[in-house]
Amino acid sequence: MDNISGLLKAALILIMLSAPVAMADDSGLRELINEREKQMNLQIAAIRSELAVANKALEFRLAGMNEIRSQLSDQAATFLRKDEAKAQFEKLEMKVDMLQSAMAKREGSARWTDYMVTIAISAAVFLLLNLANGMISGDVKK
Repeated sequence: MDNISGLLKAALILIMLSAPVAMADDSGLRELINEREKQMNLQIAAIRSELAVANKALEFRLAGMNEIRSQLSDQAATFLRKDEAKAQFEKLEMKVDMLQSAMAKREGSARWTDYMVTIAISAAVFLLLNLANGMISGDVKK
C-alpha cells in the first residue's frame, strides 16, 4: 500500500511540474489537486483497514484449517496400515480354519458317541423289558 500511496504522490507531483507556470499559480488547480490527494489518502486508508480485517479473517480461517489438519494427522497416526491389517486378517483366517476343523472333528466324534450311547441305552431297555416280562410271567429261573 505504501507503494500505491507513493506512486499517487509522484503522479501528482509530475502533473504539477508538467503544467504551465500560469496554471501552477492558479490556486483553484492547487485546491483541486490537494482535494484529490485527500480523497486518495482516505481511499488508501479505507483499503488498508479493509485489508487488515481481511487478513485477520484469513488468519482465523487458516488457524481453523491447521487445527483440522492436525487432528487428521493425529487420527491418521492411529490407523492400522494396510499390510499390518492384511497380516492380522490372515492370522485370524488360519485360526478360524483350525477352529472349524476342530469343531468338525468334535461333531463327528460327538455323533459317533451319541450313536453308541443310543445303542447302549436301547440294549439296556431291551434287557430290562425282557427281564421284567420274565418276572411277570414267572419264567425267570432262580
